[in-house]
Amino acid sequence: MHKPQWTTDTIKAGNDFHIRHQPILQHNLINALAITMLWTTIVATLALGTMVHWGWYPLLGILLGSAFFGHFVLIIHEASHNMLFLTKDLSRRKTLNHSIGHLASIPFFTDYHRHWKEGHVTHHLRPCEEDDPQNPDPLYGDRLLRKIAQVWFLPFGFLLANPSAKYDDKLKRMGLGLSCLLPVVGILYTIHPPALLVLYIGFTTLTTLNLCKIAQEHGAGLQHEPFAILRSRTYFYPMQWLFSPFNIHYHYEHHANFNVPWYLLPAYHQTVRELIPEALRHHFIHREYWAQLMGTKSLPNWDTVTNTEC
Repeated sequence: MHKPQWTTDTIKAGNDFHIRHQPILQHNLINALAITMLWTTIVATLALGTMVHWGWYPLLGILLGSAFFGHFVLIIHEASHNMLFLTKDLSRRKTLNHSIGHLASIPFFTDYHRHWKEGHVTHHLRPCEEDDPQNPDPLYGDRLLRKIAQVWFLPFGFLLANPSAKYDDKLKRMGLGLSCLLPVVGILYTIHPPALLVLYIGFTTLTTLNLCKIAQEHGAGLQHEPFAILRSRTYFYPMQWLFSPFNIHYHYEHHANFNVPWYLLPAYHQTVRELIPEALRHHFIHREYWAQLMGTKSLPNWDTVTNTEC
């Protein structure tokens, strides 16, 4: 099978939205405001946990976990692509972004250097292959449900499912992470001890959303597609603005051209949608969230599909 020409066209289309075309001041202002709103939400949610009836804790915990997930998508992920903040000098830009990414990873016990600065590059080059440190074997179906059950029902199960657990220096990462979290734990405990449950649910929700994200992006057999560009999907579902923040669900587009900033992915999507042949469009852009999660969504049959070129 030859690589379809339309995939090359979608990659090239991303150049119109490339980060190099974005005004530095405007781009930095967009991300600075987004980070401010994100962390205002995190602080406000934790504060509310000390004021409201415990019956609100599950809802607050899920909101907190979604905001934590947004922290990864906006700050850590964009920093790994050197797109969180721009400078005129490329070397300084890389240093700035990776420094922020490293600091942002500490409270979540994450090895930024190996899992994001290096690992995310490998993931884009060879998604779902053996040397992909992020998604070498995407979980979906029963295996995914079992993993989510472990996260929720084993004490501190979210730590066991932390993707950075496979790297060494675990004690160092744990110590640094706790140095950030213990002051928060101490404040919550002093004001209203039950509010710690909001923080716990937040971390559990974060891990769950990440597992579901991987299944949507690369699961259900996508790792067996013949070319890297074919191994990701764009998906839509209710509440995606909350559970897939900062447009991370536009994932075919992101893998087609990872130099497009998050706020331009919807516009890039409109172009990509027209470039994908109609006969294949439902495979790469879909609303079959549950089918993809469970591994029952069909894949293109490249031996029988016709009209795969525009």
